[in-house]
Amino acid sequence: MENFDESTTSAWGRAAARLFGVGRRPVASPEFRLYTHDAEAAAKSFARLASWDFDKIFLCHGALITAEAKRTLQSVTEGVLRCARGRTRASRWLLRQIAGAQ
Repeated sequence: MENFDESTTSAWGRAAARLFGVGRRPVASPEFRLYTHDAEAAAKSFARLASWDFDKIFLCHGALITAEAKRTLQSVTEGVLRCARGRTRASRWLLRQIAGAQ
């Protein structure tokens, strides 16, 4: 998860973040959104995360999430699952190949 704002990056950094779809609100990182191709496995993992007892999310990229952490996690994971579920069979295959080559 990434959560860039004025306190965590420069104006140039915020512009770059918006370019990659990670500006102004907490979201999954672009590469995580791109390479998550098994929506059901991801949903199972996300459900496990949501079952943990937490009220804050500490991030390496961006501002900490200290309010409504569970709701924020749910919103971010729903976005990842929407992307993964919307992929065609061919695009899932291609992304698996690219991920395996890295």
